[in-house]
Amino acid sequence: MPPRESHNNREERFICAAKSIKESIIRNRDVSENGLACPVLVEGIKDVKSLREIGFVGQIETINRGWDRSRMIAYLYEKYGS
Repeated sequence: MPPRESHNNREERFICAAKSIKESIIRNRDVSENGLACPVLVEGIKDVKSLREIGFVGQIETINRGWDRSRMIAYLYEKYGS
């Protein structure tokens, strides 16, 4: 049986995860909203809905479109690359 995690370690992990999510939400915002306009890549529409519910307001791209990898990369580069 694996050792039981201490309360502090678990709490620290949740705090770290919350900070990362907060930073990602800010990075995802439009530049006009003090963000970096970084898109988030997710698998499908349910993932998009979940991210919207927790505060993501910028671009979220689904990768489950039936495209092969090279087409998806070309699309992302054309839309976001420079």
